[in-house]
Amino acid sequence: MKLTRAEMELEMEYHRLVFGWCMKRHRLARHLKQTELADLCHFSRGEVQHMEHGRHGTRDPTRLCLCLGLGFSECELVAEIDRVKMEWAIHGLPADVEMPKSLAVKMQAFCDEFKTNKTPPPCPSAMTPALLYAWMRATDSTKGR
Repeated sequence: MKLTRAEMELEMEYHRLVFGWCMKRHRLARHLKQTELADLCHFSRGEVQHMEHGRHGTRDPTRLCLCLGLGFSECELVAEIDRVKMEWAIHGLPADVEMPKSLAVKMQAFCDEFKTNKTPPPCPSAMTPALLYAWMRATDSTKGR
């Protein structure tokens, strides 16, 4: 798969949004406050806030500490993120997700670009979940072809 720089940045931003949502869901399922999670994982509450809001990505050691603190493996986290991305691509974003304005603008521009093309967009099976979602919205496809 060959992505342009803009498409790659869009995918990374979308990934951070999904990662933060998954992390917050696990924290709330364990009835933890942000401060308590930060203490479990040995980093600051501010870092927990930034991760939950998708403001920045995580490095491998941070992700490992998070998984150890919450009691699951990195493989399980990655699998959940991929599953959630596909669910959002098919069903749309849940009501409790606040998409950052910068990401919403980029996704809208991406969808508008599809609408102006006369030729059909490329096959979604060769695309990332974020681009698949944009393709489905732009082509009014609910079948996920």
